[in-house]
This record gives sequence, C-alpha cells and structure tokens, in this order.
Amino acid sequence: MFGFDVIALSGLMLLASGRIECSIPKPPQVVIAPYTNDVEYDFSKTSAELGAFETNTTSPYAVNLDTATGGLRYDKPEIKLEVKWGVKRYPHEELACLWYDSVKLQITLSPIIYLAKENNYKGCREAILDHELKHVKTDRRVINNYSQRVGQDLQDAVNKTGAIGPYHLDEVDAVQKQLVDIINQVVKAHEKNLYEEMNYEQGKIDTLEEYERVNNICRQAAVKLSEQR
Repeated sequence: MFGFDVIALSGLMLLASGRIECSIPKPPQVVIAPYTNDVEYDFSKTSAELGAFETNTTSPYAVNLDTATGGLRYDKPEIKLEVKWGVKRYPHEELACLWYDSVKLQITLSPIIYLAKENNYKGCREAILDHELKHVKTDRRVINNYSQRVGQDLQDAVNKTGAIGPYHLDEVDAVQKQLVDIINQVVKAHEKNLYEEMNYEQGKIDTLEEYERVNNICRQAAVKLSEQR
C-alpha cells in the first residue's frame, strides 16, 4: 500500500492557531468509474501493416498482434483524474483550512480489433474475431480489478489526510497543488503492477494450442472457399 505523510507538505508552513481547529464538514467522496466503449472493427489493413502498427505503438499495454492468426486487438486506456477540495478561509487571521471534498478516477477503454484483409473470409474471420474478443474481455477484467485496488488506496489516502491546516492564505494554491500531487502518486504507484498484470493475463490467451485452433479453422475455411469458386 502506498504510504505518505500528508501533514508535512513540502515547503509549506503549518501555522499554529489557538482559535482555529481544522475539521471536515462531511466525509470525502471517492468514485472510481471504469468504462468501456463499444468495440470498433477495422478490416482495411494487411498483415504486414498490422505488424508495423504493433512495432510503432508506445502503449504500455500488450497490443497482441497474433502473427499466427492475422488479427490484432489494440487499446490505449484513458485515465482521467478529477480532484476537488474544500477550503475554509479565515480572512481576519489570514488563514485557511483545506480538505479533500471528492476524488473521481475515470478509466476508459476504447478497444479496436483489426483483422488482416487476407483473412476476411467466412469461418476464418469469425474465429479470429472470437480470439481477439478474448483479449478485450481480459482488458475489462484486469481494469475492474485495478479499479478496486486503486479505489481502496485512494480512499485510505483521503481518510488519512483529513482536514489540514491552518495555512496562510497565500499558500492555499500551493497546498491544493500538493493535494492533487498526492492523489496522482497513489494512482501512479499502481501503474507498474497494472501493466505487468495486463501483459501476464493476455499471455495466457496466446497459447500454441489457441493459435493452432484458429489456424485449423482458417485452413478448413480456405479449402471450402476454394472449392466454391
């Protein structure tokens, strides 16, 4: 679990005040919102073009070009973080108290499945798409697990922080920035494990047996197509 000392915000001075005691008016809200767009399909590229596509991508997620099947599933998850805070100012003392009001983490998957032109015929097409949809389902499952873990750590972080201050009014903006930085650190602390888990789980799908299954279907479909011509 990610640990930190939020009270000792770097470079800021916590001011003593016998008249001001900082407190949270209501519990902070943490919302984790995983969302998946509908799968898009692209049948316009050749196997060679799909190979170049995989080589050029910088996504930390496994892209999964199946050279044995001629299909590819691609996704680049979008993570959007929204942090809101509460501030109670005491103008006469030139002091303020701060706390997390809400934290929302939205994770959006936008899967695209590519099918090589040369494999776009009945029987083979369906087998490859079925295989690539297994990758999409795995993405969704791993992201859901990630959402639960990061959500718990975000909740722990905001609970541990509580209300902080009082700080001088001139430092409110700097304190708010560091509150955002703390949340960003919690999210990023999970990223490495997320990518490792994603790649590991995707690797379970791309077995020799699975490739042979899809290839056998495509070979049989190709024979039938040839006989019909």
